Amino acid sequence: MVLYEIEEILKEQTNKLGHKYILVKWKNFPPSYNSWIQKQEVGEVSASVAVEETEDDEPSNFISDSDVLSNVLSRRSMTAYNFQDVIIENYFFPSLDIQARNYLLVWNYKARLYVILIYQQKVSLADGVDAIKSNKSAQNLIRRYIGRKFSICTVGDQQSGEDFCGTSAVLICLEFLRMMKQGKISERLLLPTGLKGLLSRKLHRQPTVKLNSQSRIQEIVKSLVCQYCNQNFRSKGAKRLKMHEARCPKNH
Repeated sequence: MVLYEIEEILKEQTNKLGHKYILVKWKNFPPSYNSWIQKQEVGEVSASVAVEETEDDEPSNFISDSDVLSNVLSRRSMTAYNFQDVIIENYFFPSLDIQARNYLLVWNYKARLYVILIYQQKVSLADGVDAIKSNKSAQNLIRRYIGRKFSICTVGDQQSGEDFCGTSAVLICLEFLRMMKQGKISERLLLPTGLKGLLSRKLHRQPTVKLNSQSRIQEIVKSLVCQYCNQNFRSKGAKRLKMHEARCPKNH
């Protein structure tokens, strides 16, 4: 656990369930790191807030949800990502008109960035290292506030051995936009690899969290399987898997 000290409370808002949230400025961090937290988590303005982080995290690599959104929006003009019928914003448990609108939301929850997609009244969640699959508190919050069942989309083996959380959030948003434009959401996310290196160098200038646990290796091996026909691509790699899934007979 890491303690972050609140320098100033900028705004207060109550959501549709009556829970109070505050927008805070963190001490020794620029305004781009300002974030919404539940008011009951703090007492006074000078209070410190405990946030879950691994001891290997590099603080200077943290990318705010606003940074993610700005990088996504800067690429909206690209043909692959110019799906317009969607609201793109950060997530603060607002009242969402799920019946009428599509949403692409970036959620900063306990120092990890999650992406929430609401498309055609269906909800999908994703993050760069598939942490949402085991994060029951995050799942329960989304289930409680959005009030819908959701699907968990996986990234699998596409990380390069390090947890570039901000880069992954940008890539996931772009992939969701691409799939919305095509009219079909897959639970396996195939991230735009051409942007990964560029964004990682831009957004993460210091070494970050290593992903070298045995469970992570097992997840990588497990993920190299076609989601439609279960053909194994462990020896052929993710690119061959992506090409296969695009033309898999059971995908049509």
